[in-house]
Amino acid sequence: MTGPAEPTGPCRVDMSFQMRYVGSEFKMPLREEIQYAANARITRILHLDDPVTKDFRTDRLNILLGEDGKINALTCG
Repeated sequence: MTGPAEPTGPCRVDMSFQMRYVGSEFKMPLREEIQYAANARITRILHLDDPVTKDFRTDRLNILLGEDGKINALTCG
């Protein structure tokens, strides 16, 4: 028996996807669920003041967290 296929990209995030997760308290097990649902090969978790690279990667999901530890936004790139 095999598990679900590994996400390969490109990352896909639309408004309904955002509505499902934005406002949720972020916990590490949720990272994998969101990554698979977005078909993102890699994920990075960002806080408000985190420095970020400006390279755009179509296979990367960004999870942006607020000070309260809740998901503020999900973006690709």
